[in-house]
Amino acid sequence: MRTQIASKNLCLLLIVTTILTISVLYPFKAAAAPVVSLTATTDRPSYYIREPVALGGIILEGDQPAVDYLASVEVDNQRGTPLLFRTIPIGNPAPTPPQKWQVQTTAVYVKDSIGTQTNSIKLNSMMSLYATLQNNLLTEYSVIVTGTVFDGNLIPVIAMWSSITMSPGQSRTVSWSVAVPEWAYSGEALALVSVYNSLPKNGGTPLALEARYVFYLTRNSLIQTPYSVLPAADTSSPGQYGIAFRMPPDIFTLPGIYNAYATAVSPANPYLRSTASTFFNLTQYPSPPQAAFTYTPLQVYGNMSVTFDASSSSAEGPNVTITQYEWTINDPNNPVHTTGPGPTLSHIFATSGTYVVQLNVTNSVGLWSTTSKPVVVLPDFGPTANFTWTPSKPTMNRTAIFDASSSQVGWSSQIPGLSPIANYAWNFGDGTPANTTSNSTVQHIFTLQGNYSVTLTVTDSVSRPSLISQLVQVVNRTVWDIDGDGKVTDMKDIAAVAKAFGSTPGSPNWNPIADITGPVNLVPDGRIDMRDISLVARHFLEQE
Repeated sequence: MRTQIASKNLCLLLIVTTILTISVLYPFKAAAAPVVSLTATTDRPSYYIREPVALGGIILEGDQPAVDYLASVEVDNQRGTPLLFRTIPIGNPAPTPPQKWQVQTTAVYVKDSIGTQTNSIKLNSMMSLYATLQNNLLTEYSVIVTGTVFDGNLIPVIAMWSSITMSPGQSRTVSWSVAVPEWAYSGEALALVSVYNSLPKNGGTPLALEARYVFYLTRNSLIQTPYSVLPAADTSSPGQYGIAFRMPPDIFTLPGIYNAYATAVSPANPYLRSTASTFFNLTQYPSPPQAAFTYTPLQVYGNMSVTFDASSSSAEGPNVTITQYEWTINDPNNPVHTTGPGPTLSHIFATSGTYVVQLNVTNSVGLWSTTSKPVVVLPDFGPTANFTWTPSKPTMNRTAIFDASSSQVGWSSQIPGLSPIANYAWNFGDGTPANTTSNSTVQHIFTLQGNYSVTLTVTDSVSRPSLISQLVQVVNRTVWDIDGDGKVTDMKDIAAVAKAFGSTPGSPNWNPIADITGPVNLVPDGRIDMRDISLVARHFLEQE
């Protein structure tokens, strides 16, 4: 027995010795994660206000260009508060299946100063930026969510961030208030939302793709369409990322050092990450002001008062203000050349034509700039006649209603102002006398079936007429076709009578077509009651 045990021990010793010998001769190598390297640089060491900045760098995984990464950038101003946040995808970054993003931004939108969701925000007003996030984890999760708003020149208007905690599987909406400055550029604007585990300047990396929302900044609330297109805000290619922006011109943009922090991460393997930083200088340089103005109303007619507003002009720089607004208007009937400290001016153009309005603004350090734009003053125009009628095919010997309220008024420089319609003259083409009234709605009964050319002439308060003729088909049919569609009596006819139930002439819901019967059948009595509803219902689904 002892001999067998000794033999087994000797075999084990030989096996262990052999393994150790192989390990020494052929050592095993553990798979090491590749090293991720990241750089951050700017195209220039210093900039002036409004100058474009290009910031970017290279991302390598080992010695190969990185793909399917997320790069984030935070730029802080000279006070150390955020100027902007960005998250740039390189390739098609995504978690390794079957995993999914831990958190996603499911909605981004803006609201105006009264809380209405919109895609158009007026300059020099308050707006709110909203972002809804979804926690895809089964555990509570805390994140940093950021929002940055850019104007049409890619100038960051504001950058904000919030720390939030989200319940498992739940969504949460965050919002920030934004004061939209007068100097912001009109047209397409950009709102961007990023989500991080920590701010990039603290080494934080993005947790989701950047969400964006394009809306419009306008100088006049009547303008709802864009008149500029955003330039490219970022670029990426295998192993490279880049962003573009301009330095803001507001009074809070002070000269000094601006720090930029970059991070990069692979969503498929969060251990593959790197950080970098750089800085640039905003140089104090006397910049001339930016002259800009708007005018209202946008459509100008003779003898109309027009307000010119230069509040959108920008002094361009810290501790600088606009001290003088100089206006020149080449109106031969009423020329203007005036200078003052206020940004607004009112003017009346007596006649139609095209006039050039020039503005020159001077700031507190004596620098100035000018801008000009043409103002087209349109000629007077008269009213436009139009009318509708009910039912669409009137029944002979039954009341038809003609409504001219869709007629349009004109503009008269004699008033000056919109010239109201003074009277409506109706010719029903059936041999009856013309009916002239100051009311836009009239009633008429055709006694014979046929096609009649009905003519309406409207005349405004300065005696300018407008005429329109339309063909009206009068039919001989049952009187219970209330809606006048010429079809089988149906629920629409019953509903039309029910809507006017209890009414008499002059009531808001009065409908003379629904007044079918009275004490003597088929003789209207000036009141819509159960007898009218009963008669129509009795003929339900009957053909004419």
